[in-house]
Amino acid sequence: SSMLSSGYRLSLVSGVRAFVRGNHSQYSIAIQQRCALKNIISSTSYRMSTQRKFAQIIFFEEGNDVKVKVEAEDGKSVLDAAIDNDIDIEGACGGELACSTCHVVLSQEVFDSLPEKTEEEEDMLDLAWGLTDTSRLCCQLKVSDALEGVEFRIPA
Repeated sequence: SSMLSSGYRLSLVSGVRAFVRGNHSQYSIAIQQRCALKNIISSTSYRMSTQRKFAQIIFFEEGNDVKVKVEAEDGKSVLDAAIDNDIDIEGACGGELACSTCHVVLSQEVFDSLPEKTEEEEDMLDLAWGLTDTSRLCCQLKVSDALEGVEFRIPA
């Protein structure tokens, strides 16, 4: 992008010099180059700003050896990523922290790396079946690079 920007500045300088010297055809070519470079810079910046990031996360139901890997968009809740990929998890409240049906169990290492649970999440987890020390509500977890390759066990 910086190389394109410097090309844009050079074509602008070339165009001004050509115009001052009275070489209007060279001026016209320089202006066309400048416009083309400006369009390239704009489209590259736009693509870079709108490029989505994804993390691969893994779901499996307790008692089932089948692990399902899904591509989840950064910033989405893990619950939404599960629902978007037809994972068998309920999420009865729609991710509003009003139930415990999106309860998942994590490894100790992953659990320790996540932000702490809120008091509201703790209260809802108290209602969850199969609660463990590393239980979380996946509606409260956001997909990010930190979750790449993480396994979410769904209690059966």
